[in-house]
Amino acid sequence: MSPNKAKPFSQLQKMAILLGWQSPLRIYHHHVAGPNIPSCPQDSLITWYISGRMVGDRNDCFLQINESPQGQTITYEGAVYAIRYRICTGWHNFSISPSADKLKREANRLAMWLAWDWFSNIEKRRLFRQTHPECTGISWRTI
Repeated sequence: MSPNKAKPFSQLQKMAILLGWQSPLRIYHHHVAGPNIPSCPQDSLITWYISGRMVGDRNDCFLQINESPQGQTITYEGAVYAIRYRICTGWHNFSISPSADKLKREANRLAMWLAWDWFSNIEKRRLFRQTHPECTGISWRTI
């Protein structure tokens, strides 16, 4: 199976840009050998996408997009991890479309959780915490 075959990478990149994430979207893959894992009854290729800083340290702040469910190319879920600021937005479902208007509507709907602007400075992070207290107090240990 070709990892990039039929993946709507450009639409996902547009979604990330509409949400204000300007760093290039990167695609990642992980091969899971089934049937030893109950949720993967056969060999599976897990695909996810990242925009932002993700190097595995406390300064990471990134948007992660997962296929949901894995293997298809229409429905996704996104979350922002900003561990330095003890914020994780949780997962928010969305669909992509070739229609620019539909994609923009989805981005506008998701912006209250996933927009880069929330994480761009201390005042906006403070406002995010006030608006979304359920997304605060997160560390790598709690994740």
